[in-house]
Amino acid sequence: MEDNLRAERERLIALVKQHFQGLQRGPYGVEKALEEAKQANANSTQRIILGESELAWRAYYAAKKATDSQHGFSGRAEFARLLDGLSTQSIEQQRAFAKELILAIESDALQLPEDDGGTGARKGTKRRRTTMESPILSTSPPNATPNGPGTNYTNLEHGSSQEILNSLNVQEGVHVDASLQASGALFPVEFMESVRRIPHSRLADALVADISMFLQQGYIRDHFGCQMEIGIAKEKVPFYAKKLFNVEVETKDGVRHLLYQGGGKIEPDPCIKLRACRRDVLSGVFGLDVSIAFLAAPICQREKREVRAHTDGVSMTISNQETDGGRITLFLGAWHAFNIKEKLYS
Repeated sequence: MEDNLRAERERLIALVKQHFQGLQRGPYGVEKALEEAKQANANSTQRIILGESELAWRAYYAAKKATDSQHGFSGRAEFARLLDGLSTQSIEQQRAFAKELILAIESDALQLPEDDGGTGARKGTKRRRTTMESPILSTSPPNATPNGPGTNYTNLEHGSSQEILNSLNVQEGVHVDASLQASGALFPVEFMESVRRIPHSRLADALVADISMFLQQGYIRDHFGCQMEIGIAKEKVPFYAKKLFNVEVETKDGVRHLLYQGGGKIEPDPCIKLRACRRDVLSGVFGLDVSIAFLAAPICQREKREVRAHTDGVSMTISNQETDGGRITLFLGAWHAFNIKEKLYS
């Protein structure tokens, strides 16, 4: 009996993972379903899985929605049977399923080839934005510790950043002018609506997504990962500060302030960087492909071993001017970053 349960669980994990990784977009209504799952009975299958991992829940939900739909596909009957069987198992067995599912998804994310495309970084290289973030600067003590637990604010040191940029020869492997169509296929609709549209660097009257990628080899890539930098529309800055970092942003007379517990305010001078991002919201905000790429980043793996509840692998830079947009930076595993680069800049 135990052997049969183990075999069926392994088969279900393989099917759910295969289905999830084959998705181009998440299923319709997934964000609403996520909120409902958070309020579901504590002993329900979806609540148990969500309690282990949001990414595992999203994979489970996508599979359940596919098997419940009217559209048939090869293997649907077995898939549906295994999913239905999962809901009849004990809480411990359902938790084991969720844990093994997320491990299976993450293990695929970490299977990086020895040659991750180092020569490919120069293919199609464009040279406009070179404001690469240096995580080395984050080792200095934070200037303040506001309302979000574990959230650090670090003032930008322009001179120090520029020295690091020069030493790493950042012109190599810098990619800009991301396709709006490809970006729309990569990110969830809500996030894509928040990404800034900017003029193409070479084509008159053409617009591109304000997304840059930095793939050059060196210390930062080896120890933290490749970087993706995303420009966020000015009106969306408070939303993502709260969503990702649990930080309240207030604007008065055109100047932004970060609210501090007890009624105090912090004014960026001229910019401030938010770190210690919530891990549980990443897949919902950035989508499957980017989330899996993030899981493969060296900084993410290091934080996982340290059992960190928040990550410094995602940061957001905010200026003190209401008219300025924000900039979100993510570290990505090299192999996945090169795959994303091919989609955005081909």
